[in-house]
Amino acid sequence: MSKVLPPTEEEERAIAIAWVQEVLETPWNYPRETSLWLNGQALTSLPTEVWQLTALTELNLDSTELTSLPPELGQLKALRLLALANNELAAMPPDLGNLTALIWLTAHDNQLTALPATLGQLTSLRLLQLGNNELTALPAELGQLTALDSLMLDDNHIAVLPAEIGRLTALAGLHVESNELTVVPPEVGQLVALTSLNLDDNQLSSLPPSIGQLTALRELRLASNLFSTFPVELGQLAGLQQLKLENNLLTELAAELCRLTSLAWLFLNDNELVSLPPGMGQMQALSELHVDNNQLTVLPAELGQLVGLKGLHLDGNQLTSL
Repeated sequence: MSKVLPPTEEEERAIAIAWVQEVLETPWNYPRETSLWLNGQALTSLPTEVWQLTALTELNLDSTELTSLPPELGQLKALRLLALANNELAAMPPDLGNLTALIWLTAHDNQLTALPATLGQLTSLRLLQLGNNELTALPAELGQLTALDSLMLDDNHIAVLPAEIGRLTALAGLHVESNELTVVPPEVGQLVALTSLNLDDNQLSSLPPSIGQLTALRELRLASNLFSTFPVELGQLAGLQQLKLENNLLTELAAELCRLTSLAWLFLNDNELVSLPPGMGQMQALSELHVDNNQLTVLPAELGQLVGLKGLHLDGNQLTSL
């Protein structure tokens, strides 16, 4: 009995393209159908018929092994959702700017090195996901996306955020973790709707005073940076509920920390702290306190006032008594 060999890569692509063409030729399905989900098909490129479906509002091309997009993408002006994640795209065509109805754009896990200035024409966009690419900079036109609610730029090589980011006043979530930032522009303080800010794993050693204007902020992540002193500006964030400052170079904490009376989760582990401020006893909302892997020898008695504390993590210190 002869062994049946699995299809080759080229045969798999031919099968996938044939399937797409069959779908496109189904008379009851197109052009009246407005969603086309091709995710997971090994295509590398798309049949030209796709770009003629001008009624499409949703196009999912995730994990299709695409290496490029043609200018004809700009013909799909009714698109509201465009999913391009987990491909091999190195660039976006300038014609992307024609998709002015777009609300949702995901292009994470590609090989993008730059973004076209025409991105700024997508003024209806609410979610932009560009994590895990090769981006080193962002166009100033990003600031024109004033409807944007969520911006994900994690795992790139971005060294500077443009000042124009301050125009994104509807932004609720900003993720710039695992980049190469050394400073945060003061214009970030204009993001008054921001509730979650993730700056983990960068090269930050300070924050601008304007960060204290982010009074809607509930979650702030600053882990794995180069902070040697506690950013006193954080003391103004009265509504903050989670603060992550683990794996920095902190040796002491400023009294301003103790103003964060809404804080429930505080991560200070893997620093070089030798003491904790007695004022922490005022932080009555605190539920989880991580101070493991520091150089603490004693704890302030005032921690005993934290009646809601459920987790106190102390391993890896030099405590002689509790």
